[in-house]
Amino acid sequence: MLTHISFDRAGVAAENDLEAANREAQKRWPAFTEEIFRAILKTRIGERNYKREFQEGRIDTETYLNAALNIGTIPNTPDNRAFLYHVHTLYYTKPFYPIVDMNRQLQDQGIYTSVLSNASVLSWYAEGSLINEVVDCAVASFEIGVTKPDRRAYEILLERIGAPDPSTVLFVDDHRKNVEAAQELGMQGFHFDAEGRTMMDAYTDLCQYLQKQGIFIIPYQKPVLHKVELPDGNTFEYLAKSDMTPDVVKRLFKNEFQ
Repeated sequence: MLTHISFDRAGVAAENDLEAANREAQKRWPAFTEEIFRAILKTRIGERNYKREFQEGRIDTETYLNAALNIGTIPNTPDNRAFLYHVHTLYYTKPFYPIVDMNRQLQDQGIYTSVLSNASVLSWYAEGSLINEVVDCAVASFEIGVTKPDRRAYEILLERIGAPDPSTVLFVDDHRKNVEAAQELGMQGFHFDAEGRTMMDAYTDLCQYLQKQGIFIIPYQKPVLHKVELPDGNTFEYLAKSDMTPDVVKRLFKNEFQ
């Protein structure tokens, strides 16, 4: 029986916005391309993996940005470091709201939720990391000094969430190797596979998987901007799910529209 569900952050509970980051970078560096930014995100120079060191808290932000500028053949100046930091924050700015909403529904059903993420201090505190604030427990690799798929990362997670029986925990990740590592420790695993399709497709698959486990999730509805004309001639605008149309609102608040 599932009592705990743990999500990865990027690729599951957050979307990365490569287009927005690249567009912003080109304002300062016109020759900047998405390929350059992808290389920067990997941050490898020879045999050294700066990205992994940053995610494990073994180097600071300035050291990481110095390496990233080197990879992008961008002059290493304080202004360029600051701007590249800004570009990174744009890349990490999109929560994936269906999973955020799923988290709320799981908690309402008594399921303990958590996050285990390979995250640097830069990405962990970005706007896209909303999920960190709403789960019961959030674990970042830069804090614990180890990244998935290392067994120790999952052992720390199980200790933090207080789950003595790994089989009661479902781990959700967009990288199959991370899911398999969790399963080797006795946890249940779900591959949140959006490769070649959308994250909504993977979300739907996860909802169906949970339903087979006896956990029912009401499918996410994206809020829609509605407008209602008030008796005094003014217009009231509100964001609501698609079934909360202006006619429904008028019926619910009929006294205010008399």
